[in-house]
Amino acid sequence: PYEDSSYAQNLANTAQHFEMNDKGFFGKPVKGKKVWLIESDDPMQSAMNFYKEISEGGITSYTENRHAVISKLKDGINVLFRPYPRTEGSPSVDIMLSIGDFIRKIHFIQR
Repeated sequence: PYEDSSYAQNLANTAQHFEMNDKGFFGKPVKGKKVWLIESDDPMQSAMNFYKEISEGGITSYTENRHAVISKLKDGINVLFRPYPRTEGSPSVDIMLSIGDFIRKIHFIQR
């Protein structure tokens, strides 16, 4: 059911539009947290664009509470887009090995 797309394949495309450091991280780290920040003139649009690129080819569905969209890629990576997270207030994209097992949590904030 998956298109020919995986997280590793999507990284290259996403890195063409979003700055990625030499360790494969997007944005700037928040000290003491597993959160990275990407500054943007339009955080919501940037978060949507990032999610579309990094989750390309995945099977997409809504979370049970319908507050987020999740895509599962063929290599098992889950990508979650939360337009209005309750705790942080800025749109975010979470990249996970499994639900709750974060690789990266990226928030998009106003520049």
